[in-house]
Amino acid sequence: MKMGPQNGLQFLPTVQESLIEQEVWGQLSQFYARSNHVISWRARGSRECLDFIDPLVESWFGQSEKHWCLPGFWEGRVHPDDLDAFRAFSRGPALETGLHRYRYRMVTDRDETVWIEEVSCVRPVSPDDRLICGMFIDVSREQELTEEVLRISNFERERLGQDLHDDFCQDLAGIACLSRRFEKILEKESPANASFAREITEQINQALQHVRALSHSLSPLQLEDGDLVEHLEKLTRETEQRAGIECRTSLDPSIQVAASDTRLHLFRLSQEAIRNAVSHGRASRVSLSLAWVEDSLCRLTIRDNGRGFPDRPTSQEGLGIRLMKHRCRQFGGTLNLSNAPDGGAIVECVFSNP
Repeated sequence: MKMGPQNGLQFLPTVQESLIEQEVWGQLSQFYARSNHVISWRARGSRECLDFIDPLVESWFGQSEKHWCLPGFWEGRVHPDDLDAFRAFSRGPALETGLHRYRYRMVTDRDETVWIEEVSCVRPVSPDDRLICGMFIDVSREQELTEEVLRISNFERERLGQDLHDDFCQDLAGIACLSRRFEKILEKESPANASFAREITEQINQALQHVRALSHSLSPLQLEDGDLVEHLEKLTRETEQRAGIECRTSLDPSIQVAASDTRLHLFRLSQEAIRNAVSHGRASRVSLSLAWVEDSLCRLTIRDNGRGFPDRPTSQEGLGIRLMKHRCRQFGGTLNLSNAPDGGAIVECVFSNP
């Protein structure tokens, strides 16, 4: 193989030079893996049994590569709360040809939880066989920072919603009372002008309703202590009143999401999907469903009859879509965005609910 700079000077490396170069690249790869906590692996056919994994995995998880190449060992390392969603991903979408990214938790021999960003690429090598190459990337620190940012963001939204409700709504209600008093005075002294005061009162009351709805959307009925199904039903009712569109629901009341953070993320995800359907999709109908897929696995689906998702690269996705994906990653869910054959957008989130 010819190697050399672009100015035309080339040379043929000797066997010794090739071995040295392989050693150098090997050391650089190990340095990169240690510094960035990146582990490479490979599988054939399915993902239940690896045929190679970087030996550095032992210093990370506490088990040698020999253990990782045993059938079912990888799955046994997945955090119990993420296991059902991982199985659904690992035995379905992760086997399709193409590039895949998925985030979940794994447990080390020291009982430490590590957040993993799995990046894998699947290529068919024969009609009955496929090659799967991938990497484990430690994103635990990133996950901690992201969760902290979301906690701060949620706190600020809650505070803003509370301030709107306690201060601004009360001010508008007071102004509406004064306007009604002025209206009654005008009815006695100048009935012809009383209609103008009545119109002002109605405008103030409409503004009060809008601000109250906004405050509730920012601070949705103390979701940390409530029932997710109840809040999703309220969200659709308010959407019908505010946006003037038809909202259908099919929510299984037996689904109780224990983790308050997960409840909040699912509510915000639904809120964002409906907002996108109304604002960008120009939808006149939205359906929201929450159902069991199988034991300990649930699916939240938001479907509309609008214009659907535009065809554009991932790098050009809108803020709303990025926020939905971001929220879904926080609780180990799998998000799927697609366009329905008969028109409209479909947002599906599959998540583990033990």
